Amino acid sequence: MPSCTLIGSHGKPILLSDVFCQHSISFLFLYPKDGSLLCTKQVNLLKGIYPLLQKYDATVVGISSDTPIRHAAFIEGHALPFLLLSDVEKTYLSKCHQTPFFSFLPPRTTYAVDRKGYILDICSSSLFLSHHIRMIRKVLSELT
Repeated sequence: MPSCTLIGSHGKPILLSDVFCQHSISFLFLYPKDGSLLCTKQVNLLKGIYPLLQKYDATVVGISSDTPIRHAAFIEGHALPFLLLSDVEKTYLSKCHQTPFFSFLPPRTTYAVDRKGYILDICSSSLFLSHHIRMIRKVLSELT
């Protein structure tokens, strides 16, 4: 998985490879926009399984083109226990080939990444959020 430095909701730079090496698995989810209906549902689904992630020393990191200020408000408004990083210029998002589905649905992709930055699994589904959660549960079950 390509690493880069992105800005967190607190305004400080965060190197993705540093996040990866601190956890057994990192689930990196790339999503369109804070506050939209599906994005709000997705972060709340991820928040719901966060205690399970902690049991496996796993974490979740979200990346969108929203600003750090917007991320901070979104985190506070939904009491999110995980990082949201800003890629306002869409540099990282374009490296990850985030292209619209059917030219109008914004992309939504989740990557399971190990400590070394290797991709273990990928889920790409713009509409079916349960597929992302199912992939996360599958990857975690394979750790035991």
